Amino acid sequence: MGGRRLALDGELVPLLLRGLLLTVATVLVAGTGQAQAALLPGIALVIVIAFAAIPLPNPSARLLQAFAEAVVLGLVIGSIVDIGPLYVPLLLLPVFTIGQRGGLAVGAAGGGAAGLAWLLGILSSQADTSTVSRLSQTLLWTILLVVVGLLGGWVRRLTDENRTYSDTAYEQAFRLLAELQKISRELSLGLDPPTLARALLDEVAAVQPDGHRAVSLVTDEGRLAPLAGHVSDDPAEDAASVAAWRSRTEHHDERAAAHAFPVTMGERVVAVLSLRRSALSTTQVRDVRRMVAENGPRLAAALLFDDVRRLATVDERLRLAREIHDGIAQELASVGYLLDDVANRVPDDNAEDLRALRAHVRRVVSDLRLSIFDLRSGVDDSIGLGTALSEHVQRVGQQSDLVVHTVLDEFGERLPPGVEVELLRIAQEAVTNVRKHAQASNLWVDCTVEAPRAWVRIADDGIGLQPPGPQSMGLKGMRERARRIGGELTVREREQGGGTVVEVTVGDWDDETRAV
Repeated sequence: MGGRRLALDGELVPLLLRGLLLTVATVLVAGTGQAQAALLPGIALVIVIAFAAIPLPNPSARLLQAFAEAVVLGLVIGSIVDIGPLYVPLLLLPVFTIGQRGGLAVGAAGGGAAGLAWLLGILSSQADTSTVSRLSQTLLWTILLVVVGLLGGWVRRLTDENRTYSDTAYEQAFRLLAELQKISRELSLGLDPPTLARALLDEVAAVQPDGHRAVSLVTDEGRLAPLAGHVSDDPAEDAASVAAWRSRTEHHDERAAAHAFPVTMGERVVAVLSLRRSALSTTQVRDVRRMVAENGPRLAAALLFDDVRRLATVDERLRLAREIHDGIAQELASVGYLLDDVANRVPDDNAEDLRALRAHVRRVVSDLRLSIFDLRSGVDDSIGLGTALSEHVQRVGQQSDLVVHTVLDEFGERLPPGVEVELLRIAQEAVTNVRKHAQASNLWVDCTVEAPRAWVRIADDGIGLQPPGPQSMGLKGMRERARRIGGELTVREREQGGGTVVEVTVGDWDDETRAV
């Protein structure tokens, strides 16, 4: 039932059921030839049913409303002794509702109250029926009404159990998030995976200053992604890292000068520290092993937090995309069709203005569609940064007057998912700025990835840098994203041909590479 009340506790369905039962009872009474006798009681029952259909906001008021309905119905039905039993099914609905709204005990009390009201109605009537027959008939129906009230209470208990489970889950989530918030404020290095990985490398450098060092994380997709440090193209280093990851133990290949230490959290390997050095002394191995053990929980917590943040961001972006697509985009498209229709029916002088307005609406709709595409685009196990970026700029080129030039170079391993996502968002924001504000004819997009290093460059031949507006948050957001992944964002005038260049670098890049 998923925590939702049965439909009998709603508004429309109970009203229809009451109307159906009253109609059936009236037809049956008419079949007995006592239609005239049923006229006034029937009107009274309609009034009672109408009263019960009035929506009340307060739960206590709704419970009293059901109680009042059951009691009044019992009195009215009891007052028409001869044909009253034909209307008794009408009592079942308010009694069930009492149990559903008040629980088992209240439901049973409601059934008893309805039966007692029915008995009082019979006793107050002047009909000539034996007392024993009245009492036995009322007792049987009262037992049935109590059972129905208990059934309503049982349904409430089931729904409350489901709702309690859901509420408990939210309470647990709140406690965990509150605890996480408190703990995160006490962390000296925060919960940024690249920062913590570099801190581990700095510690290791103190005892093993020679050779290359790198930290690669184990992604959920089951691959090693360079996170910090320098990763060589030597297959021996890759083999050592994979061996340490698979076996969850240190792996030393003295001949290839490759050493790998698994960074664990409990039994789970969250990353691998790889070292390139001909030999490690026993003391150095012991020191590195201790550093890895100390940094394992830190890095695991940071990676988990980063994953939660990324998933939450993806969900929110998809929600926004749906809201825009189903809301304002559809409405603006309808406005555009309406403008077309009006423009065809007005004089040419006025039609020209309407067509200009229609063209503006068409551009806004096009921008919204690009925004929806941006919100829905992302990277995953099958779509890397280069592919996602290429699809984005191709889409922009198709829906704008820009000539797009793309150079994508991705070597070896992919970047961690969080780094790829941030680089993609930075590039999307830069491309959007070019499309909206640069008045450019050409757009150049360069992306080079040599994990864990990355370099992304967005350039145009437009009007160059302009003073930012008071509401401009794009550049600030790009810088924040770059800092989050340990990168650097630069914005400058394009030296030849005018325009603007936006660059973001992650890791160390020499001037020759950056000058491409």
